[in-house]
Amino acid sequence: RDIPRRDDYDFKVANLNCEFRFSTFSCFMQRRNYTIPGQRATDQSLEEKNISSLIEEALKPSIILHKYPKSQIDLYILCLQNGEFNTNNLLTASIIACSTALANASIELYDLTTAYTYQPINLTVCY
Repeated sequence: RDIPRRDDYDFKVANLNCEFRFSTFSCFMQRRNYTIPGQRATDQSLEEKNISSLIEEALKPSIILHKYPKSQIDLYILCLQNGEFNTNNLLTASIIACSTALANASIELYDLTTAYTYQPINLTVCY
């Protein structure tokens, strides 16, 4: 899609925008937005912003961004169920799903991004 704001943007390459959200019923503990006073309840929580930035950082090198000048690629991820409290498995699944969705949308990629979580030290690796 076209860029909504044209102030702070490089017109030679596309901009990748990632938005990750938890649904209210996604895990056993009810998720609450621990927000800053004055922040709306619909805004992303700090954990959601952190996961969004990690997904964006993992996927950005695999997309041929110079093929889409003056455009923005949006990724919207909604977590419906998260039984574990470990977000690394969730991050791994989200990276693989987004990479597959980009390929399905016919966006030119260098290669698909894969991810793996190594449980003994709780490390997520993306390639």
